[in-house]
Amino acid sequence: MGRKTEEDYQLEYLAPSADLTCKPFVSIPKSEIVENVEKWKNTLVGYVLGDKPFYMHLKAFVGRMWKPNCSLEVHSRDNGYFFFSLEMEMVA
Repeated sequence: MGRKTEEDYQLEYLAPSADLTCKPFVSIPKSEIVENVEKWKNTLVGYVLGDKPFYMHLKAFVGRMWKPNCSLEVHSRDNGYFFFSLEMEMVA
């Protein structure tokens, strides 16, 4: 998940600021948040404590527990986090 990479895509540097305790932070521009709300609105981020589960076992477990009435996609990251995307269809 995330942005597709393109050869001519340039990252924008956002200079950090400091809070009252001098701890650095970066503010994400509101336009960036608004632009990505639609993409992430049906996605949950999860983390499993302990050994990383096998992809198919995790997907089957989540499917049994949540019983979604839509498509469920599970994306695994190398850092142990998972993205659970629910592809909801609009009913007209």
